[in-house]
Amino acid sequence: MVPLLALLEMRRNRKREWRSHIPFWILAAVYLAVISANGFLTGSLANLVRPLDVQMLTQVKAVVYYLVLHIMPAGLSVVHDFSASESVADGAVVCSLLFLGTLAASLVWAAAKWRSTAMVGVGAAWFLIGLSLTFVMPLFVLVSEHRSYISSAGFLIASLGALGHHQLIARQGLALRGTGSALLVFLALLTWQRNNIWLDGLSLWKDAVAKAPHMSRGHQNLGVTLEELGQVEAAKRSYERALALQPDMADALKNLGRLYLSQGNLEMAEDFLNRSLAIDDHYVQTHVNLGSVYLKTGRWRQAAKRLESALELEPENSVALTNLASLYLEQGLREDDEAAARAYLTRAAIGFKSLLAKDARNVEARINLAGVYAAQGRPDSASALYQQAIEIQPKNRDAYANFARHLAASGDHAAAIPLYLAALANGGDAQVSYEVGNSYAAMRNFPSAAAAYRQACPGRADPTCFYNLAEVLLELGRESRSEGDPDRARQRWEEARASYLQVERLAPDFRMIAQRLRRLNAMLE
Repeated sequence: MVPLLALLEMRRNRKREWRSHIPFWILAAVYLAVISANGFLTGSLANLVRPLDVQMLTQVKAVVYYLVLHIMPAGLSVVHDFSASESVADGAVVCSLLFLGTLAASLVWAAAKWRSTAMVGVGAAWFLIGLSLTFVMPLFVLVSEHRSYISSAGFLIASLGALGHHQLIARQGLALRGTGSALLVFLALLTWQRNNIWLDGLSLWKDAVAKAPHMSRGHQNLGVTLEELGQVEAAKRSYERALALQPDMADALKNLGRLYLSQGNLEMAEDFLNRSLAIDDHYVQTHVNLGSVYLKTGRWRQAAKRLESALELEPENSVALTNLASLYLEQGLREDDEAAARAYLTRAAIGFKSLLAKDARNVEARINLAGVYAAQGRPDSASALYQQAIEIQPKNRDAYANFARHLAASGDHAAAIPLYLAALANGGDAQVSYEVGNSYAAMRNFPSAAAAYRQACPGRADPTCFYNLAEVLLELGRESRSEGDPDRARQRWEEARASYLQVERLAPDFRMIAQRLRRLNAMLE
């Protein structure tokens, strides 16, 4: 705006007004200093999205395009079907240059003939100055309606200057007022129509795709909107369409990768995420998502590298910090070398502590840090953290389940069982049922153990669960027989045999299963 203010003052020729502009000039200078100091300006100029000559030729067409939109604002959209021009011989560039040259010559001729048309020149200069930055600063989007907002004031100044020539308004006032009123109503209707399109993201980007079907940006953003609405397959098609138009579109590649990751298609997710990073490795979430792929496929070193890259770009990224610390914890638990295991656990502790320093109510970090302390042989510290996690979120099933596992591992099954039951009451899964069954069995509470295993085994398809159920039922059968209830004993042994057979079906090589079945069959004869 500062150059436009200067232009206006040149027209007024009122020097005393310049002092009132000093704050604006200072603000402009400060802004330029800031974006230069933080590297934004130099970085943008050093990483141009297209050559400067291509940008200038393209924007020559854009000036005419903006003029047309101001004269007849039809086909408005957040994305316009507009292509870059790489040669001055391009027909659209040639026609645009001829049009703009003719327009400039007409303004010069009119200014020489009629001094009262000077405001037309001021408006034209205002219009061009408002768009001047787009000639020297290449942006990803070739044309965008909002870039002409400042210039539109110049268009209005020029239009009013032309209408005011030779007192045209005074002589044809009624006709012009009627025409102006009709135009105002027409523009109001267009605004109402556009407002309906802007009601939500889906209507906005569907409109953009309909008006600019060959522009990848519209399809990409439509895909994002569809994915947010849960229309995953439709989103996938939009991303694929964007890539068909622009194969090197990093946004569409990373979004497809993220989508495949959420669906569990790790091979496709890895492919698209790697392709996205090859084009632009500054997307933090892409590093995080690729790290998740590597974690899920057991490639720890590659996962660590990706997560470390994410943290180099954004040191406070909570997801990257959590995943990397969790990776170190997992490696610490798996590592056979004692010194290496200690090193991994120390790094995990540092990561989880940094998360808690950012957010003391981060229950996930508190639970994981408790796991680190347990692995480091600090059971009391681990228990304290689990208790704090439960106090912060009294319905957090993971806090109860992990605390219970910690106590069960130390042999305190009596204290673990109530925590397992609390975890189940808050949405615990089959794994929790299986583990509480183990604790009941350790306490020789076989009826409760059997009930827990019956609940757990169908959801686990795990031979160990069925084996444990069979063992518990075998003991319950013996108790029934000793109590003088052979029918009840036989019923329990029949159920035990069914469980052993399920083990044999799931794992034919399961240790001792054949021997157990022979012994049980002998008991049932």
